[in-house]
Amino acid sequence: MREIKGVHQSSSDLTKRWFSDLDSDLFLWSNSNEEIKAFQFSLRKRNIETAIKWGETDGVTLYKVDDGAQPGKHPGTPLLLEDNEIDIELLSEAIDIKLAQQHPDLHQFITSKIISD
Repeated sequence: MREIKGVHQSSSDLTKRWFSDLDSDLFLWSNSNEEIKAFQFSLRKRNIETAIKWGETDGVTLYKVDDGAQPGKHPGTPLLLEDNEIDIELLSEAIDIKLAQQHPDLHQFITSKIISD
């Protein structure tokens, strides 16, 4: 995964970082001390996108992604739909593959949050 530079920042007190490759995205939100306060990892597998989110206050939540596709219409906005039936082991394996070598600190942090929740 490579980091995308020049990510649009909202007006919040948190800085957003974005890492991406062909079939996954990782977003991180950090405070001014560079402490990670939230993350979202999305994985597209067999055309069904899934995501895992973690936040300091909410902990871990699993989602499937409704891509907003509507036959015969313009696509809508993708939505995260909570889905506790998602295979967390599949997401964990993808995180291992995508982050362990290139971004070991991020890998350790994210893995620790998934395991502890």
